[in-house]
Amino acid sequence: MVRVTIIAQLCAAGLALAEVASVPAGGSEAVECPLDSGYIPAAPAIPGGDKPVTLDTPIVEPGPVALPASAVYAEPVRKTFFAYLAAGSDRGGKSKDGGSPGKSPLRVSYFDHARSTVPRPAILPLDGVASVVPAGVSLALDEQGYVWVCASPALAASNSGAGNKEQPTTQPAQGAGTAAVGTQGQPTILFRSSKPHDIRAFTRHAGPPMADARLYHLGEQGFLLIGLRDRDGGSIPCFATSPDGRSWSEPRQLADIDANHSLVTAFFKGKTGATKVGVALAAWPAGKSPLMATNLYYVETPDGGKTWQSIRRIPLNLPVRGNENGVLAWDYKSMRWTVYLKDMELDSAGNPSIVFIGGRGGTGRIPLMCTWIVGRWVGREWETNGVIPAAGPFDATAFQILPDRSWLQLVARNTSAPRQAHEEVVLWSSNDQGRAWYKQAWVSSDPSIRHALVRPLNASPELFALAVIGLRGIEKSIPPFGEHPGFTKPPIDATRLLFHNARGDSLMLPLAMPDSEARLEPIDAPPPQTQPK
Repeated sequence: MVRVTIIAQLCAAGLALAEVASVPAGGSEAVECPLDSGYIPAAPAIPGGDKPVTLDTPIVEPGPVALPASAVYAEPVRKTFFAYLAAGSDRGGKSKDGGSPGKSPLRVSYFDHARSTVPRPAILPLDGVASVVPAGVSLALDEQGYVWVCASPALAASNSGAGNKEQPTTQPAQGAGTAAVGTQGQPTILFRSSKPHDIRAFTRHAGPPMADARLYHLGEQGFLLIGLRDRDGGSIPCFATSPDGRSWSEPRQLADIDANHSLVTAFFKGKTGATKVGVALAAWPAGKSPLMATNLYYVETPDGGKTWQSIRRIPLNLPVRGNENGVLAWDYKSMRWTVYLKDMELDSAGNPSIVFIGGRGGTGRIPLMCTWIVGRWVGREWETNGVIPAAGPFDATAFQILPDRSWLQLVARNTSAPRQAHEEVVLWSSNDQGRAWYKQAWVSSDPSIRHALVRPLNASPELFALAVIGLRGIEKSIPPFGEHPGFTKPPIDATRLLFHNARGDSLMLPLAMPDSEARLEPIDAPPPQTQPK
C-alpha cells in the first residue's frame, strides 16, 4: 500500500511546525495549513464565457461547470466560512505556498460578521496526493462546528458531448443494489478542521472518486456526497454516503435518463431536525452538445441517501430512468426548449424552487431567446414562471428564499453582447413567488467581466452571495471594474473575490493582506449618470 507523507509548513502568522505522521493512502493525516497573503481566485470556468457567442459560433464545451467556491453561514459564531480555488501563483509568477504554481490551489477562510473582518485564507495542502487537480470545491459544517472542505476533479475531457463515443472507461464491480458506473479513478479529497470553527489546521481524508461533488452533513445521518462520474465519455449522477466523513460507501448511480446529465442540489433541515436533500436534473444524448440539455427532473432523499423518492413521496428504484411517476417535473423536450440548471432552494416546508435558464428558438445550438425560470412545487403540482430575460445559457445566478417567503435573485450576464447597457449584474426581488420581479439594485455594468455566483448555505443578509469574477481572455490591460474610480482603485488583476449583501452592495476581499486580518473594501457606487433608469 502506498504511503504518503506531508511535511507541515510554517504559517505566515507564526503557526508552529507540527509533526505529521505518514499514513496509508485512503486513510487520514493531520496537516498544518500555511496562510496566504491575499485573495486571488482562479478565473471562473464558464464555457463560452471568454468570447462572444452567436448562433454561428462553433462551440467546444468542456462539459458541466465545476463549483469554483462554496460557503456556509454558521449562526452560532456569526461567521460565513467559504472555500475557493485560488490562482496558483502571484503576479510575479512565484508560487504563494512555496511549491510549484498551481500545486495547492485550495483556500479556506471566513467572514466574521461581528467584526466585519476576514483573516488570511488558509492553504489546504495537496502535496503527496497523486494526480489530483481540483476543479470543484464544496464546504460543509457538521453539528459540532468542524469545517469540512471537499475538493473534486473535473470530468474527463471527452465528456463534452462530441466525445461521448470515445474513451470507454472501466466498470467497477457491481455490489448489491449498486449500479455499475464508470470512473476516472481520481478520488475526492476531504479536509476536516482540527478544531470547531477554526481554519489553522486540518486532517486530510481520501473520498470516493467523483467529479464536481457537493458535500452535505446531515446530522446523525452522516455525510452525503453527490456529483458526476464518467461512463463511456458521458456524465452520470452518483452519490456516496459516510457515517463520519472518513469511510465512504461505493458510489451508486442516481439516474440513467440519457448519456449525459447536469444537476443542482439543495439541502433542508426542519424544525424537528429532519433533513432532506433534493436533486434537480436535466439530460442530453450522446454525441450532442451540453447546450442541448432539456427536461426538468427532480428526486430527493429524506434519510441521507438510504432511500430516494419523487416529489410525491413515491419510493424510487435506482437508477431512475426519468419515466417514473413524479420524477419528470416539466416536459420541455416536447416544447423544443433547452434547460440550463443554475440553482435550487428548499423552502421552510422542504418544497423545491429550481432556478434555470430556459432557451427556445434559433437554428443553431445557441437558443435565440433565453429566460430565467423558477419551477417550484406548490403542494400538488409544479408551477413555473419566468419574466427576467437572460443573455445566454452561460449567465450565472444566486437565488434565495427569505424567512418572509420573499425571493432574492442576483443575476450576472456572461456574454460579450449585453442587450441593455448598465445591466450586467442586477439584484432582483419578488414578493409573490416569482410572478412579478422588481429590480432592487444594480451591481455592475462592465461587459468584460465574467461571473460565477455562489450562495452560502443558510446565507445571512450580510453575505447573500460570493462572486468569483475574471476578465474575459484574462486581458489585464482592460480595467476590470469599468472606468469610474470606485472600481479601478485596486490594483488591476485578472480575478477577484467579491461579497454581495441582500441590499445589493458589493464588498471586495483584499488582494494583499500585510496584517493577519483585514476589513472588506466597499466598491463605490458608479457615477449617477451611469445609473440605470
